[in-house]
Parts: sequence; structure tokens; C-alpha cells
Amino acid sequence: MFDYHYDLLTEVYLNKNNIPKLKEYYSKVYTKDNITGGIFNLFFMSEKEMEEELGIQKQELNLKEMLFAVHKIIEENKLIPEGIKYVYGIEGLDYLEKIDDVEYLYKMGVRSTNIVWNNENKFGGGSKASKDTGLTVLGRKLVEKLVETGIIIDLSHANEKTFFDITDYLSYLKEKGKNIRVIASHSNAKKICDVPRNLTDEQLLTIKKLGGIVSVVGIKRFCKTGNIDEVTVGDFLKHIVYITNLFGGTKQIGIATDDMKYYPTNKEYYDKANLFGIRDAKKVLPNTESKPPFCVKEISF
Repeated sequence: MFDYHYDLLTEVYLNKNNIPKLKEYYSKVYTKDNITGGIFNLFFMSEKEMEEELGIQKQELNLKEMLFAVHKIIEENKLIPEGIKYVYGIEGLDYLEKIDDVEYLYKMGVRSTNIVWNNENKFGGGSKASKDTGLTVLGRKLVEKLVETGIIIDLSHANEKTFFDITDYLSYLKEKGKNIRVIASHSNAKKICDVPRNLTDEQLLTIKKLGGIVSVVGIKRFCKTGNIDEVTVGDFLKHIVYITNLFGGTKQIGIATDDMKYYPTNKEYYDKANLFGIRDAKKVLPNTESKPPFCVKEISF
């Protein structure tokens, strides 16, 4: 399967002193029988969260330098097995210093980016920002640059105002003949599980209209509210069935692991936060008793 969202670049950065173990692990994960490709992300939060949750100090927070460092490690150590089709993503552009630095990101292999993570930044508002925070003037310039450069805009994590400010502007650019690319790399249907990170029917259909892809994610709290220990693969598949019916087919639906087991803090929670991870994605998904009106293998595997 193609994994639309995994923070592999962050995992590499955090484990840069333990590369042999990471290489062995990836050799078992990225195979023709499991995960054959993906969008591999470098993940950013506020300075406080980066330090407290990931142990990354303020003085380290240079987007270009961090991207270069992990790219060099991946290339020199051949971390990703041959034949795996992947691109880089940036999750949260808080530390993008200049709009023109987007060209450097593209040069380094970045083909997808979330303009915002959960917080508010200089470009717009994330899912935990004020509902009145939308795309800023600088954010509009960033959208233009991303479209011009050919980088996918990932709408997962944006609050509703920022989401629709972005999609309205993308619609305008599309009418002007620009080639726009949009996804929601790891979001589910709010109609089934009403949490801020999931998408309303209007949001889902907006992505469909723009020709984008919605990638359903196996994070338990995005699949069903309540006790995460009671969430099943069937609950995950309900989101795929719902969006399939809304879209009239599976062509614009993907799957993401967003596997959080690499996270260095709150291990007890993150070890069980996902229904499936990068190690067992293909093993878990086909072996379900749920019988949706399609073959699971149709969904962007």
C-alpha cells in the first residue's frame, strides 16, 4: 500500500545516532508485500512542544538544515529500500523563513506540505487555533508559491476557516489555469466521528471537486469517540464506506498509517494510538470481518 502520511523524516532525525537499527527496521516495513511507498514527513509544532515532546531544542529549529540533515542520512545510508516510491512532506511550515525557500524544499524532494499543524502560525490556523483564524496575506502568497512550484497542499490539520480560505483560493487559481494539487493526507469523516481533526461533508466534497484525495487514517480517536481500546478495524472501514458513498467511488480515497509508535514521550498512549502501523498495515487491513461494498485492495494500495 501507499502510505499517505508517516513522519519518517522526524523518526530519522530523532534516531540519527542509531541508524543501523532503523535501516534494519525499514527493510522489514518497506517491501512489496507491505508498504510500497508513501509521503514521508518532517513534523513541526510550537517551539515549546518541539522541546517538551520531541526533545528538539529551539536552536535546532531550522527547516532547511533539518531537512538537509535527514535527506543526507537517508541517501548516504540507503535507508529506504530500492523500489519504494516515496516523496518528502513537511507537516507545518512554522519555521519556513522565506516564501522563496519553497524552491529549496522542492529541490530536496518535498512534494507535499501542510501549511499549518494544529497551532496557529504566520500563514493560518490549525485545528486548535481560534475558529476565526484564517489564511493570512502571507499565507495566500505561500499558496501561490506552492502551486507555482508544484507542491501538493495538504489540508489535514487546518481549521475550517483556513481550510476554506485555502480551497477558495485554489479554486480561483484553478479557474485561472493553474495546476493545483490538494489532499487531506490523514483525516476521517466528521459525520461518523465528530472531532476537530476530521472533515465535514462539505470539506470532503470540496477536496473531491478540486480533484484531490482524502486519505483515511487509522488513528483510533479519529475513527470513533470514547474508549480507544474499544475501537476496531470495522470502525475505520466505516469511514471509507461513508466517503466512498459520498464520492460515488474509491478513486479519490487513500489510506494513511500516521503510525505514532516512534514518539519518544507518552509511550503508553502512542503505542496503542493506531489501529495499524507501518509494520502490519497490509496484514491488519485485509483480515477484517467487515464487508464493505468494495475490496480493501482498491483503496490506493
